[in-house]
This record gives sequence, structure tokens and C-alpha cells, in this order.
Amino acid sequence: MNLYHLLYESPAQRPARHEPRTAAGRFLQVAWREGLTLMQLNLLFLCACLPVLTIGPALGALAAVTGKLVRDEPVLIWRDYWGAFRRTFRPCFWSGLILGGCGAGLGAAATAAILFLPESAWQYALVCGACALWLILCGAAVYLFPLQGEGKGAAWRRAWLLSLRFPQRALPCALGVTAALLAEILLAPYSVPVVLLFLCAGAALAVRCVLEKDLQRAEKAKFPSFD
Repeated sequence: MNLYHLLYESPAQRPARHEPRTAAGRFLQVAWREGLTLMQLNLLFLCACLPVLTIGPALGALAAVTGKLVRDEPVLIWRDYWGAFRRTFRPCFWSGLILGGCGAGLGAAATAAILFLPESAWQYALVCGACALWLILCGAAVYLFPLQGEGKGAAWRRAWLLSLRFPQRALPCALGVTAALLAEILLAPYSVPVVLLFLCAGAALAVRCVLEKDLQRAEKAKFPSFD
């Protein structure tokens, strides 16, 4: 939200915004309107990830702030990010450890299968199974951190139910996050400027634009039913 409108205009005086109907249109609108904020958010996220063990809380805070941007709510980037980081530290910390450990285990299993097993159907089955489990975990994680970042109860259960209820959105988000991570690694060091300036916050914003309606439906509906 523009700072001038926030400080000097009442909500009734602010011009009505045309909200795009598609997630891609919403992403482009927010990225254009809040480009500088997204770059600042990206740097805050990277700083919060430096201890490595704090990646979970950093993701929760990132999801909380991008949710505000998508809903066009006022954002004070430093206060809102570190406030969400402290508020959700404990649940996001353990979620980050669990998901990170599972991801590392699946990656190690796939690597071991490639390096030490002869080329066979078993090798392909193990690698494909590890990739499938990673996508399932990632599909739940894209719902989990937004839920925990906003302090929702029963976040793990909600995340699994949402990912199973809306696989048509959870799976593309999981694939997109995985593709961005692989591109970041494979294109290093050329990817470093993009990572430092925009990639993490941009990916979080894109995921939030896709999943925002699902999260709003889960909030309005009586849990665990999302009808």
C-alpha cells in the first residue's frame, strides 16, 4: 500500500483498486506496486536464514508479510517481519527442522540410489519415490508456513487437508518452488544477484497469490470441512 495513502487519506478516500481475477495477474500487480518492499523483504529473509536453523521461522515470517501484501494491507516491513518471526518462532522452528530433515533424508536416499545401485528398475523406483515424497511434503509445506506465520491453530492438520483437497494448486506450487531451488543451485554463481534481490520473496509472493483463496476458504469454513 502506498505510504501517502496510508498516512494522509482515510480508507473512504482511497481509490478502489481493480483486483485481478487470476493469480498471475495478482502477482504482477503486487510485484509492480511493491517492488522495493519485496527487495527489502528478500534481504530480511536471507539475513534471518543465516543461522540455518532459523530457516523455518524465516519462512513463516516471509509468508505472513507476503499475505499482507497480497491483501493490500499496510506493511511496515521491519516491524512486521521481525514481529512475525518472534511470534511464530517456536512452531515454525520445529516445522523447519522436521521438513528440512525429511528433505535431507530423501535427497540422501536418491543420491545413494544413483551412486551405489546398478542401473535397474529398482534404482529408478527409489529415485522416483524420493521425488514423489518430496513433492508431497513440499505441497503441504506451501500451506503450512502461511498458516503458522499467521498463528493459525492445528496448522499441520490444516496444511495436509488443504494440500489433499486442492492438489491442482499445491502440486504446481511444489514444482515451482523445487524448480526455483534447483535453478538457484545449478546456475550459481550467476543466480546470486537474483537470489539477493528478489527470488525468495518473489517465489513466496507467487505461491501466496496462488493459494490465497484456499487459505481464505479454510479461515471462513468450519474446520476441518472446507465446503
